[in-house]
Amino acid sequence: MKCKSCGFNNDDSNRFCSNCGRKLPSVKDLPSKAKSISIFNKGNVKRKNHSLKANSPNLKPLWITVGVVIVSIFIAISFDLVFHKYPDTEKSSGEIKSSNPVVEAQVTAIASKFVCSCGTNECNSTSLETCTCDIAGRERQFIRNKLEKNEKPDDIVVDVANKYGNLKSGFAAKYKVSPDKVWEQN
Repeated sequence: MKCKSCGFNNDDSNRFCSNCGRKLPSVKDLPSKAKSISIFNKGNVKRKNHSLKANSPNLKPLWITVGVVIVSIFIAISFDLVFHKYPDTEKSSGEIKSSNPVVEAQVTAIASKFVCSCGTNECNSTSLETCTCDIAGRERQFIRNKLEKNEKPDDIVVDVANKYGNLKSGFAAKYKVSPDKVWEQN
């Protein structure tokens, strides 16, 4: 499109003259004869290549970052599944045995002083160290957690008696717990 001020041949897509900077009329504002001349002159003007790709942002770094994040998450989950020891899924009591055999021996020793506190006919007077119900598992886990915090076994016996009760009567005198926390065989 020819500039009316300086006569420079501009590209039809230009809104301003590339030579003098004046505003050019749009193609739709020109009479039909001028449109055809403008199209004819189009070949004489060097055009700048304005492709969509040149104006769009480079997304390659974004895709690389997303890929790295996804792969990192996958590796972290895989590592956790391979190296983390989860409790047996068969146990619903939430009991997680310690890898330390000394702790497990102390759990058994303390649990042997109690009767399962669930009160069902199923566990009727079953010793806590051998009972398989969920409540017994929770009681043993309570003992295990305290042992892993290095609490004294005698203090743990008193804590279990106060929380769950059912201390076997033969141990009541040694640990001096309330009589309502002692299990008496009927």
